[in-house]
Amino acid sequence: GSKFTLTEDGSVTSISAYMGLGGGAKNPKEAVGAIYSENAGPDQLLATSDLEIISSDAWYTFVFSSSPDLPAGDYWIVILTGTKIKLFGENTGGSSEYNGDSYSDGPTTTFGASTSGTWKYSIYANYDWSSPDSYEIFTEIEWSVNDVVASMEYLLWDYLTNVSATVNFSVWKNGAYELQTGGSPLQLTTDYYNEVTNTVKVKFECNSSNSFTLDIDQLRIDYNSTVGYSDYRDYDFIQWGDILDETLGTSSEFVIMTWIFPTAFNSNKSVNDVQNVFISKDGNLEIGITDSGRLQIYLNTINIEANATYGNSGAISLNSWQFIAIRYNNSNVDVMIHDTW
Repeated sequence: GSKFTLTEDGSVTSISAYMGLGGGAKNPKEAVGAIYSENAGPDQLLATSDLEIISSDAWYTFVFSSSPDLPAGDYWIVILTGTKIKLFGENTGGSSEYNGDSYSDGPTTTFGASTSGTWKYSIYANYDWSSPDSYEIFTEIEWSVNDVVASMEYLLWDYLTNVSATVNFSVWKNGAYELQTGGSPLQLTTDYYNEVTNTVKVKFECNSSNSFTLDIDQLRIDYNSTVGYSDYRDYDFIQWGDILDETLGTSSEFVIMTWIFPTAFNSNKSVNDVQNVFISKDGNLEIGITDSGRLQIYLNTINIEANATYGNSGAISLNSWQFIAIRYNNSNVDVMIHDTW
């Protein structure tokens, strides 16, 4: 074999050699090409070509079915031949290595012991200087916080991709992207976002020699928002309109929903026998709470006048906000206390 230098990264497609048959050549009249790494001589096998049948003196091309991608550097081109096959060249001014490896088992993984020479063989490698296939993803993401922001806190991110892919994640800072090397999360000082619009901009740059996917599992801003204060007022009337002006019948429907904040229960009763009335409509409806904390309802319909109590003792408590809903539908009454019908 002969030593050669690859001046740029490339993919070796084939080896060409000027060869022929010597006197008394026997089968197999064939040869294969190989590429070995350089380590003060041929060292480790990197690639093996398809075989070629050798006949008359001519140039023969040994093609690699899977072209090896090699970085720039020194390598050895080797031809392994059958019996009495000639490889032409000049025995001067070159750098060559030879060993007596048998053709039958193909090129060995390690070149092994060899004899050095000065042959300049008529052999060369054909390679493509273009880079191997490259797959890339480049994406920018920009988003804003629409809430009333008290302070921006952290940017958190996480992603999943193939082992072969290289991913660079950058965040816009003071007019340029800053590559993040410390990992998630990033504390969002004011130079990482627009203070007027609370906008953050990031970039993913990914590449690989193999096809790959990039799954963004998390891209999140943690921030503090100012919550407005609740305003509670006391009302001494309810504007019913005409919803309950008529006597309730079997085709009537209505829903009443309210929040209540009882501060005391007493045993006083209305004329309809309802305690602690807080909603009423003369002649049709009264809603109150018993002194044991149960919801009490009086209804006067076309068919019947009735008073009913709902919930367990203590279902409604003092000094806390509680939700009440009452649904009337075709003479059926359903009650929700808190979140339970």
